[in-house]
Amino acid sequence: MCDYFFENNENNEKYEFNIKRKIFLHFKKSQKIILIYIFFIIIIKNFLSFIFFLKKFNKLKKKNINFILRIISRLKFLKTEKIDELFHALYVLVTINNERIFFNKSTKKNINYKDIVYDAIIIGSGPSGAVTANELLSNGIRNILIVEEGKKFYLPDLKHPGSEFYFKWKNSGLSSSLGKDLIQYSSGNCVGGGSEINSGLCHDVDFEYLKSIYKNDPDLKNFYDTNFINSYVFDPHYTYLKNNHAKNFYRYFESGISKTKWKFESLKKFSTLQNNKVKRNSMSETYLKQYLMKGGNILENFKCIKINKLKNNLISLDLMNKSKKIKINCKNVFICCGAPYSLQLLKQSKLVPNSLNNNFHFHPMVKIIAKYNQEVNPSKSGDVFNSQIVEFYPKYIFGNAASGEQFLRISTYGNSKAYLDVKKNFKKMTVYHSTFSLSSSSLKYIPFLQEHIIFNKFDKNQKKIILEGVENLLKFTFFTGADYIYLGDEKATKILPDQIKDITSIIQNLKFKVSAVHLLGGLSMGNNKDDPLDLYGKLKESNYGIYVNDSSLLTNHLLKNPQSTVMQVANINTKNFIKNANI
Repeated sequence: MCDYFFENNENNEKYEFNIKRKIFLHFKKSQKIILIYIFFIIIIKNFLSFIFFLKKFNKLKKKNINFILRIISRLKFLKTEKIDELFHALYVLVTINNERIFFNKSTKKNINYKDIVYDAIIIGSGPSGAVTANELLSNGIRNILIVEEGKKFYLPDLKHPGSEFYFKWKNSGLSSSLGKDLIQYSSGNCVGGGSEINSGLCHDVDFEYLKSIYKNDPDLKNFYDTNFINSYVFDPHYTYLKNNHAKNFYRYFESGISKTKWKFESLKKFSTLQNNKVKRNSMSETYLKQYLMKGGNILENFKCIKINKLKNNLISLDLMNKSKKIKINCKNVFICCGAPYSLQLLKQSKLVPNSLNNNFHFHPMVKIIAKYNQEVNPSKSGDVFNSQIVEFYPKYIFGNAASGEQFLRISTYGNSKAYLDVKKNFKKMTVYHSTFSLSSSSLKYIPFLQEHIIFNKFDKNQKKIILEGVENLLKFTFFTGADYIYLGDEKATKILPDQIKDITSIIQNLKFKVSAVHLLGGLSMGNNKDDPLDLYGKLKESNYGIYVNDSSLLTNHLLKNPQSTVMQVANINTKNFIKNANI
């Protein structure tokens, strides 16, 4: 099937053995449910091949292959067109702007795990885990360890090269919800977690939001620190304007603001200026670096598969990588795997019911491509701009998204005219997004897969908000001066400026592609019966020190980029733990 795609894709790309190998390796790391789906399609193809031709599918002549594919294509529920789309996306990622990234061997080794009972183990090294570990170490709790499923890599210069997806993204970035309304989602899987792969946009923390998830607890103000991330963020606006494409983009963007009079924000980023160059302040460059300098240790490339309760309130963790399985003991464990993976670990460990799901949700995102008269995109994949339209907050916000040639090609696959246009004019194109905080997602934990299957659907009112958000994004984009737009629907529909008056009817029945990089909720804090955690993240009904301290706690809808809020929540909960610790 893979070879057939390489030989028959509509864009007539040339595939070499090394490219095929890279694509196959990416594909092997994809979500288990996707692998099962592909395997199921292969079975159907071979079954039909034996019925009609008494041969395996890959032994058929080309005309017979086409006959089988025509039969399968009529079975709409199989969505076989998604297979070609998947392989094409992998091809583009490994061939365009694919900067090589390197393994970083700076974390400590040779730890005698068997002879140590740690005061605290932190599972996960993303923004929440990094803050938790550094705060514990800074307050005298020194016998601690971070356990990280991924490895540590240097930061790439380009935005999202294919090698980054393979080495630093969970499932190579290939995950999808099921159900009526699919969402393609992704998250980090490396030392530093999501901070190593995201754009680092920093929204100010909303204290009213914190009060809502802490149920207005009066002690909250004693732990809330308004300044603890300030030294790691700055406004990079002026540095972008050194490049002609960036100047052009901002001129277009400001034209849209001027004409619509819509509210906007210029966000700070988790970054700093070194030698007149913007450097990302990911966790590996900040909190984890401090943690290691203070004597902390990180156990890389080990996944926690189970948490066990021992006698005397001790906890044992079962850890595993490809070559071995080990056990580590501790007095307290902070689960910082991110949503919904922390919830998944609790279910694997039989510490919460399999049916538990406290408002897990996404930040769904719909993207469009705008084409301009002047260059707005660098030759190589560049960073996103830090201004966002917030006129319609809290319903939705608009902003710039990753716009490298590889992402423009992926978005227009299936529309040959649009695809060729991208190959010719990608420097004059950029991607905008409309992002929402809505969806009705449910989690089904599958024990034999050891992962959650996420089912997603939008109700009528949510679909109405999405269409409204897309419509207003289109209006804004044409006000910026775009020549034309390709929609983020399955056909990459082209929209011209004079069609904007009819845009409501045009987009009404289109099937938009929806993606998400922010996964939130699943485990609420509070004193209610249905809350599995207490007000500061400790697992209830247990004398054991089992804590959740990550994005799983953001069960109320939060539209803006959540990293600063996740870090603040981790800091608050860790301070509460330190205040009450008896270690």
